[in-house]
Amino acid sequence: MNDSLIKTQLLYTFKVVNEALNPNIKIIDAREAEFTFREFDNLPPTVPTSYQLPDIQITVDTLRQSLTAKNSTYEWFVQPVSTHNSGAYFIVLSLDKQMYDSLPRLTEYNYYNMRMLKRSLTDCIIDEFLLTLAEVLQNSNLRLKSLRLSPSAIILRAAQEFMYSIVDRLDITAIIAESPYEVINRISTMKYEGADNISSLLIGNNANEEIHTAIKFQNSLEFSNPRNTRKLLEVSNKSLSLFTDLNSIYGFSDTLDKDIKVENIFRINFTGHYKWQLCHKGILQLSVEYGQPVFPRKAAIDLSELLGALITCFGEAPYNKLLELAEAAAKQKHGTMLIISDNVESEVIRLSSPMANIEQFELTSALAERITSIDGALFIDKEGLCHGFGIILDGVANGSGVQERGARYNSALRYLEYAENAKIPTVVIIVSEDKTIDIKFTDFTPKANAFEWLSPKTD
Repeated sequence: MNDSLIKTQLLYTFKVVNEALNPNIKIIDAREAEFTFREFDNLPPTVPTSYQLPDIQITVDTLRQSLTAKNSTYEWFVQPVSTHNSGAYFIVLSLDKQMYDSLPRLTEYNYYNMRMLKRSLTDCIIDEFLLTLAEVLQNSNLRLKSLRLSPSAIILRAAQEFMYSIVDRLDITAIIAESPYEVINRISTMKYEGADNISSLLIGNNANEEIHTAIKFQNSLEFSNPRNTRKLLEVSNKSLSLFTDLNSIYGFSDTLDKDIKVENIFRINFTGHYKWQLCHKGILQLSVEYGQPVFPRKAAIDLSELLGALITCFGEAPYNKLLELAEAAAKQKHGTMLIISDNVESEVIRLSSPMANIEQFELTSALAERITSIDGALFIDKEGLCHGFGIILDGVANGSGVQERGARYNSALRYLEYAENAKIPTVVIIVSEDKTIDIKFTDFTPKANAFEWLSPKTD
């Protein structure tokens, strides 16, 4: 399979979750791994089960532990794959451990039908990515590979699986025929007498003694009847939730987040048309908008992050002027893009915009607010001089991008890829219409590679 496709899709999948995860991936020959990590063969397993490839002695558990022993700054994930013609391999994924540990997750390791349940959406995304990659490595259909490895498709499948794992934690005997993720999505789209869905759903086992039922139905109702469920949800609010196990509805519960002590009681908050959130004890575990999982984004510009990007690109210097201009651009109601380039004059000429036909001038915060009100990017140098505005970007048309984000965001990514290839130090500030602010920049400093030490022993 094309290595660049794997790396591109990996990069965008985990950047959607959190850019600081710093993902790395390597596919290593199983026999090479067996030779490289032979000194770790006697390590005890960390999980009760251990997957082993045919004719390969090293196990997934042993390999993961040995990788951790070699470099503990990363969290390691291993997926075995056995191909028909090419032999046996391990797919090894590394993520920044500090950032991985900071993401929300449940704390308890629970099992259902001899299967360990995933504790977070992130873990489900990791699992789905590795399983999908293993599948496409065994399939010669390039179109299938591209579709299956689409970041939005991987994240959607992971979210559906995460909701199934939530149901499994309830330990109910009923079989849920329809995907709970899809049923909840459908309910979130429904209005009641013209009003959007702003309501609350408590999820738990009806036998759970921690759940107090304020209003109890004599006979339970079917949860998958969306019209009836939506009507009942209209009664709920922050202190009274419709109580269900996602199979049956039992009444209304006044159990509050502060009273929940176990990890088998959850709450779904419907926050508007086609929007809902899954929480445990008030901590957000999954957020969905218009059928797709979404992740927290910054609603205000982080000046410390911007300062770090400027120092990385242009070195130590006083950047107060640039920070002020960035704050002014961030106030733009309809979104904008600010580009700070080390080669700004040539870039403005290259892009051949009518708005490039200006003499450079010193930009003020008031002017920045005005000239960012039209489409296109504002180009300035590191001294804060404006060289052009309303400029339409070009970039590398490689098919990559983040489907959940708009044209402005993806245009910025493509331009930044061009700047990286051209070795032009560049900082891009993207202000989206939804008030999300992203700071992207080129970074030509040598990066630590999680796999730089990974090579077979020669002794």
